[in-house]
Amino acid sequence: MRTRQAGPREGMNRRQEAKDKQMAGRQSANQNSDQSANQGNRFSSYEEFFLFYLHEHSDRRNRWMHAAGTTLGLATVIGAFATGHGWYALLWPVIAYGFAWTGHFMIEGNKPATFGHPFWSFISDFRMLALMATGKLSRA
Repeated sequence: MRTRQAGPREGMNRRQEAKDKQMAGRQSANQNSDQSANQGNRFSSYEEFFLFYLHEHSDRRNRWMHAAGTTLGLATVIGAFATGHGWYALLWPVIAYGFAWTGHFMIEGNKPATFGHPFWSFISDFRMLALMATGKLSRA
């Protein structure tokens, strides 16, 4: 009996299918090993994202690191312009994100939501700070 050999197109299709399976396996492994690392577009609304954001800030120490960073960052901006040294205002991201990311990497042990949704994360940081200041965070 003579066996049929795969033509060039069939061989390419099989190789592409193998690559697709390999890529899907990698993506699945990444999602399972660190859910916050592959955020993509999985949130259908900001409110859904904010619930995820609060979950990623469940350790009180991490929340306080964010509060310190945000407050010191704002103070840096205000102080820079109040003293006539506006260029110092450019230090706010280093200060604010330095505190926040230290909280995530060293305390919480996760990746900042900023990597997947920078604008929503920025807004959520102020929203979380307001909830902390008013004592409403536990009810959020």
